[in-house]
Order: sequence, then C-alpha cells, then structure tokens
Amino acid sequence: MPESSDASICENAAGATVSQPTDQSSENEPAAETNLPAGAPEQSLWSGIREALRGSHRDYTTGPIGRAILLLAIPMVLEMFMESLFAVVDIYWVGRLGTDAAATIGLTESLLTLIYALAIGLSIGATAMVARRIGEHNPEGAAHAAVQAIALALIVSTILAVIGAPLWSAARTQVAFIDGRVALGD
Repeated sequence: MPESSDASICENAAGATVSQPTDQSSENEPAAETNLPAGAPEQSLWSGIREALRGSHRDYTTGPIGRAILLLAIPMVLEMFMESLFAVVDIYWVGRLGTDAAATIGLTESLLTLIYALAIGLSIGATAMVARRIGEHNPEGAAHAAVQAIALALIVSTILAVIGAPLWSAARTQVAFIDGRVALGD
C-alpha cells in the first residue's frame, strides 16, 4: 500500500493495517487560531481581573470564550460575596441585642435567600435570552427580551409585595406584643 505524505501506516489492536494522519506542522506554518482579534496581544489573568473590576464595553461574541467567562463571572462572584458579608455583619451587630434578635436575623436571611434564589433564576433566564439575541447580532430581539424580563420582574415583585405586606404587618404586631420594650414606630 503506498504511503501518502499526510498519513502513516500502522496496525490497530486487531492487527489490521490502517492509515492515520500525521502531524505535518512545521516551524514555518502559522500557529493554531487562538480566537483573538487580529493583532490583539494575549492578556494575563490579572489584566482580565482588573478589566472585570473596572468594567468595559466589550463584544463577548468575539475573542476567547475563557476570557469572556472570566469577565462575566467576576462581578457575579463579588456580588454574592458582598451579600454573604452583609449577612455576617448584620448578625454581628444585631447579635449584640440578644439571642432573640439573632434568631430573627437568621430567619430573615433564610427568607431573603429564597427570594434571591427566585430573582437569580429569573435573571439567569433573562440573561440567556438577551445573550442569545446579542450573539445572533439581533439587538432589537435582545431589547424585546429585556423588556419582557423587566415586565416579568415587576409582576413577580408585585406578587411578593402583596404577600409580604400582611406578613410584615403581622410580624410588627407580634414583636410589639411579645416584648413591651421593643417599640416599632409607625
């Protein structure tokens, strides 16, 4: 069997002779495409972190996917860190008022976490829809999806407010009834 310039002959596990492509790359050939825009220098991890913290307008449909994920993930991670820090600081200061106050904060943080989960789920769906339209280079469709997401967020917020207002009113009455020292003004 004649050997071609781009294939080599070898035996597979069953003993049959097969042709496999060989790597014909040489030093004179260009390197594999890195998905960077033409003339763009390779950027370091720290420059990516600085750019994510500073914020920039960027077309995420071009360039390396890893860098796009990094630039989008850092603000989200920081937001979740700040939310956790808020809960820790909250329990630190309120904990000085006593165990009942600390227990109240624990219950409140649990309810807030449920509301955050709902909001994050809605935002992930909205982001996916808008991102898909942006990726399709359809800004009108992205704007339409964003308006629908905002309308849905307003509807969900209204429902939560309608449910939460009577609960808040009942909780204020209950706290004033249990401990006469705690006076929540109107």
